Amino acid sequence: MTARKQFWATRSTMSTSTENSASMDRWLDLRRLREYVAVSERTLRSWIHSPVDPLPAARVGAKILVRRSEFDGWLQRHKIKPLETVDVNGIVREVLEAVTDGR
Repeated sequence: MTARKQFWATRSTMSTSTENSASMDRWLDLRRLREYVAVSERTLRSWIHSPVDPLPAARVGAKILVRRSEFDGWLQRHKIKPLETVDVNGIVREVLEAVTDGR
């Protein structure tokens, strides 16, 4: 059996759960990540190079790669909180105290 046939025979016997977990943790280049998230490459690059909590990525030669599972975790950390869970009065109070103390 040739190496190619052996590869496909082995691949076809993989379980679905293994394939699902492997696809969750696979590396995506910017084009594939752009398709996955539906944002521009420029936006992805700005997230990767952000000075605050950048999107984890690796450079291999000229390619930038992002692990899908890391992207999903990063995105989860950037979830927008519903307005009712934000203490707007507390934020205003802190800002006013900082301004008043600074005088």
